[in-house]
Amino acid sequence: MRFLDEHDVCAVFDLDTAIASQRAAFVGNAGTSRPTVNAVVAVPDPHTGVPLAFMDGSALTMLRTAAASAIAVGSFERHRCEIGPDILLASRHVVVDHEQTARQNRGSIVSAGAQAGAAELGIVELGRVLIGDEAGRDGDDDTVTYLSAGLGVQDAGAAWSVYRQARQARQAEARGVGRSVDWPATPAMSPDVTVPRAPPSLRPALIRHSPATSLKELLIMTTAAGLTTVTIRRAADATPLITEADLPPDRHFVDGTFVEGSADRVIDVVDPCTESVIARIPEGTAEDLDRAVAAAVAAKGQWARLLPKERSELLHAIADRLAANTELLSRLESANTGKPLAVSTDDVGQAVDTFRFMAGAVRATTSMAAGDYAENHLSLILREPLGVIGVVTPWNYPLLMAAWKIAPILAAGNTLVNKPSEQTPLTTVKFAELVADLLPPGVLNVVNGYGAVVGARLAEHPDVHMIALTGSVASGRAVARAAADSLKRVHLELGGKAPVVIFPDADLAAAASSLRVAGFWNSGQECGAACRALVHESVAAKFVEQLVGEVREVVVGEPLAGEDVEVGPMVSKAHFDRVTGYLERAKKEGVRVATGGGALDGPGYFVAPTVLADVPEGAEAAHEEIFGPVITVETFTDEDEAVRRANDVPLGLSASVWTENARRSHDIAGRLDFGTVWVNSHLVLASEVPWGGFKGSGYGRDLSIYALDDYSRTKHIMHNHGR
Repeated sequence: MRFLDEHDVCAVFDLDTAIASQRAAFVGNAGTSRPTVNAVVAVPDPHTGVPLAFMDGSALTMLRTAAASAIAVGSFERHRCEIGPDILLASRHVVVDHEQTARQNRGSIVSAGAQAGAAELGIVELGRVLIGDEAGRDGDDDTVTYLSAGLGVQDAGAAWSVYRQARQARQAEARGVGRSVDWPATPAMSPDVTVPRAPPSLRPALIRHSPATSLKELLIMTTAAGLTTVTIRRAADATPLITEADLPPDRHFVDGTFVEGSADRVIDVVDPCTESVIARIPEGTAEDLDRAVAAAVAAKGQWARLLPKERSELLHAIADRLAANTELLSRLESANTGKPLAVSTDDVGQAVDTFRFMAGAVRATTSMAAGDYAENHLSLILREPLGVIGVVTPWNYPLLMAAWKIAPILAAGNTLVNKPSEQTPLTTVKFAELVADLLPPGVLNVVNGYGAVVGARLAEHPDVHMIALTGSVASGRAVARAAADSLKRVHLELGGKAPVVIFPDADLAAAASSLRVAGFWNSGQECGAACRALVHESVAAKFVEQLVGEVREVVVGEPLAGEDVEVGPMVSKAHFDRVTGYLERAKKEGVRVATGGGALDGPGYFVAPTVLADVPEGAEAAHEEIFGPVITVETFTDEDEAVRRANDVPLGLSASVWTENARRSHDIAGRLDFGTVWVNSHLVLASEVPWGGFKGSGYGRDLSIYALDDYSRTKHIMHNHGR
């Protein structure tokens, strides 16, 4: 099945209006045969991404926007022999007719009644139409029958001749680019017949457009009118996700206690599912930050002198405390971020595991062996704490990213000051409340506020020995600039634009299933998300079909709407606008929306899980980090092109390779310029292995013993023992 291109012209049916009215009239011979049904079910076409309408089983009819893509046969082949919907093609109009009436009337069906019915259904005028590659198969009598009705000719042989002529013309063009074919006019309708306007209640938004409108333009308009058919599942129970008692204190945590801010200003914390304010936190100042740093400085000496065993035991105690409060932390995280409870619960579990791993690793550190590397001189290598670490954590994984930083920082013997995202601070402040009695005062400090104030002061503070940030590339640059004057160390885990390189021998079903999770986990607000598929051109169409099938099953909803909810809202209105802005620009550039493609009706900052197909090289959507529920699909022709295009992005956090060829998998993985490369999987993490990127994705490593190294310094002591 070929995909439509910008040379195709399509008809558009306003499904939203039909569903709202719960009635659908069919065009009949002279308007006399117009059965009415009481239900309309919208089902997306797997090849075009455009909704189809299914009527009752006795007269299963599809209203297709792709008037000539498979002649309504190939996409739903299981219905072809029993029912066989017909699409009638006239020189300027497309009419969808009841199958039985079509067989009786053949080419004479386009009549005055048909014209009126077409207008009532919102059929859009056409100038030219195109038959798809596999619209019919040689020797398929059923397809010939449909073609004879559709082409407006009585003789099936003549219809087949016209079809083959069109198909040969198409095959003559390189790489399947469409060629328009002018069909013979139906005797009952001249090209200049005026179609009556539909009643306002049934008139689709796109009914007025020129017959010369290209598919590129039409797809833009179609999507703008509501291509997305996903609905948000709302919680049926009115029980709130959190109560007032679940919230942490609305203060800063400094020197082992909660303290008021130096300013009276507060920041609203918004539930992105409902757009309502659920809490307020103090807007921190440079003065608040200075007080926290002073507390960390005062505590660092005693904490650094603890034995690894002692710090390990405290980290295990923190892990136990988190595990005991998993349900509370999960609900609080979901209330603040909107993420499904399954994702929040996984976050808490991974946070617990991070503390447990670091608790063990700090007791088993390794270094080069002591020995004489110069005559009569014994060399010893020590790992020492850095001192005070400034930590800036992001809004997408508030608790988990805090754990990724706090656990190795404490294990290595440092103290810290953490500035959580002002949008999602609740679980970080709650963490401080839960572990306050476990840690000495000043070891852990949390200051709320904006990055431009609190974050900037943290990065430039002369008593902070290292600044560690997980966030955007822009934030990373700002932190690095601020840290330059004091020459403090910088640890950056920034954005990603992970390519998923799929070769012809790959298990396409497994890849599509994996991307359903890896592309839309945490609503795509994930630095390592599988957001950019690079697929070999020979299997691209099949892969897109399978991927779209997976994505259309994704459940979008609120945290309490069910355990099967997979995708929640964007974290904020600003980010919602950013993601939808990328989608709108992609559509204006002619990128094909295979499914999804836009915002969902509020309240809440929900975006439909989206697949953008046929994305050209260099397109913004394939080059920049969208950070939402969006997967782009590009094609390549050979391995060298795949590697070149995969690497041709400024970010280098993660990638994956899909192939059954072991030699190829090793070779391609080695040539990809990314910090983590998976083979036949994506977004699988473990506390024992490092996480971090190359290029614009920053430097430094989270997780594993490499994080312990990052948050400590190497000291060489040499003893002259000559006598």
